[in-house]
Amino acid sequence: MALSDSRSPPRSAPTVTPAVSPAVSPAVSKLMCLVWITPVIRARNLSLGLALRMVDGVYMTAWPALAVVAPAVCVALGLAFGWQHFGFRDVFSESWPMLVLGTFLGVMSARLGLAFLLGFALGDFFLAHPDWDWSHRREPVLALLADRVPLIIEYALFGLLLTTLPLATKTLVAELRPPGHWGRPSFVVAALLGHLGVTLFSVYLWAQTVPILIRPVFTWDGGQPPVGAMKILQEQLWPLLLVAGASSLLRVTLQMLTAEPGPRRDRVDAVLARLSHAPFQRPLLDKVPRWPRALCGAAWACLLLSGLFETWVAAGLMGALIVLLYLARERLIPVPLGGWARWIVKVPLLLRIFAGIVVVSLVARVVLAYELRQTQTFRPLLIVTAVALIVFYLLNPGRSVQPEPARGGA
Repeated sequence: MALSDSRSPPRSAPTVTPAVSPAVSPAVSKLMCLVWITPVIRARNLSLGLALRMVDGVYMTAWPALAVVAPAVCVALGLAFGWQHFGFRDVFSESWPMLVLGTFLGVMSARLGLAFLLGFALGDFFLAHPDWDWSHRREPVLALLADRVPLIIEYALFGLLLTTLPLATKTLVAELRPPGHWGRPSFVVAALLGHLGVTLFSVYLWAQTVPILIRPVFTWDGGQPPVGAMKILQEQLWPLLLVAGASSLLRVTLQMLTAEPGPRRDRVDAVLARLSHAPFQRPLLDKVPRWPRALCGAAWACLLLSGLFETWVAAGLMGALIVLLYLARERLIPVPLGGWARWIVKVPLLLRIFAGIVVVSLVARVVLAYELRQTQTFRPLLIVTAVALIVFYLLNPGRSVQPEPARGGA
């Protein structure tokens, strides 16, 4: 039994499975295919990252009615919140209902979080902000960028909670495997406490970064962020952590139930068998040459960090650093790391992240203590961010350091 919900199907599974599971009716089986199999296969052909988000939460297929209905309900809820702005005026971080619901859905399943995010983005972008006429503005193109691009930044920051954190948590917790002789009780405790601890820390870290990074929604159009956009995450976070903790325990408990022999496990294994036996082709995004992919990734990272930039000089310097680190991780530019890169990747990822957090925290304490006496700008945060990027690059250098065979374009 694995800590994640991505169990491999039994070796005796047939090459072609006629139905999702003999334990469900043909109608439900067809719906399960439409919701949990076909979309994941299509997403896998486009992007592996998207497919991983769409398959996360597959443990819910143990309860077919929930698995079929929940994604559609999440899209509808997201659309309603995005359109009507329940509990907030400008951004999601002003709203308790949005934060609580987003935390619950994200922890429970990246698939549910992605469905909610999709509905929210559609409702907010097209229905809550329907004015697309900037012809009366002096610079209509710049007005379009100032009004619309910050909304994309907002959705991406919300998406970190809804889709990225659950995958990162599952990856880290998967390393917490007690020795086999400890028995099932120790495994259950490790799963519960490991997932709980990583979830709480991840949500806390996300909550500390959003109030700063969401600033472009206000500043790009000449305004300033209101207190309400930051107050909940900066001063009233503990109820949100309670929701995250409860959701974590609920998720792990449900996954444990699907690992027990019986109909629930059979349903989940049947879905995984269908996915594993589907024809696989190289994802479309992986066919893009590495240089454009690295540069696009660096540009996207700079956009998400734009809330830190107060001058074009700061943006240019940080952008240059991010581009260099992206190219270095892809082995597109040489970095003389020597044997360090081969050694550090052998250290468990969870330990590397913990070590990185300790180092960055110590650096931040020194930098902030000095810089905050010298300036009221974001320069100290930029320095700490730059140090953090370098430290985590050194702890996770990226692609294999082994020489790769020559091959055209890839």
